[in-house]
Amino acid sequence: MTEVAGHTAFLYMDHSYLKNKTAFSKAISKLVKECRLVDGLRPGQTRRLPDDIQRQLLDGYRKFMPHGNRKRSRVESANAIGIALNYTGHSFVLVLQDESGSETTVSKTIRKDNYAKDLAECCRGAVHRSQILPYRRDHGRDTDEVDHRNRGGFRQLVTDWATLHSKDEIRQSMVFNDPRTQAAANGFHTLREPLLKHWQEYHRRHAQLQCISAETHRGLTNKRVRVGE
Repeated sequence: MTEVAGHTAFLYMDHSYLKNKTAFSKAISKLVKECRLVDGLRPGQTRRLPDDIQRQLLDGYRKFMPHGNRKRSRVESANAIGIALNYTGHSFVLVLQDESGSETTVSKTIRKDNYAKDLAECCRGAVHRSQILPYRRDHGRDTDEVDHRNRGGFRQLVTDWATLHSKDEIRQSMVFNDPRTQAAANGFHTLREPLLKHWQEYHRRHAQLQCISAETHRGLTNKRVRVGE
């Protein structure tokens, strides 16, 4: 980690940032912006934070990281925390470090592990570069989003495919790439072989895609959730 110079700001002197997870997440965003903690960082580079900021961030993660989260043990063993830009340079992650120097990235957004959500994110990442981006390039505009117009949308495709495999098999195939590395270009979340190829082929055969505006996409997605279509 490289040292950040000249920043000794506290999140909030009255500890309101520890009120709840939402307040903590907002405080992190405010801190990064106002203290310019990522200024000058290169994509993938990790910067060490001042001790006062580290202490408050670690306090927050230890309070709010659920025991049902796979990174809870890494939070408990961490003795330092830094900040990094992801490989695209467009967003930041926080980086836990333990006494051995082992690093683990964490988001400002904290939640319990959720199998269905993780599965959807892994499946989405596994086809993003190979199928979704090429489809948008050939059929839409850069500002468009790609919608799954088949009944039930993307979520139903994932649900149907998942019935072909055991939950244990799928769990063992989930990949959570370090967002600082080039591997994340293949999806922050993706799948490993052989399920990767199986899912990609399933998606290629069954997905019905269309390019639409972001606003229209949100409306269709919300409707599908409401009516279960």
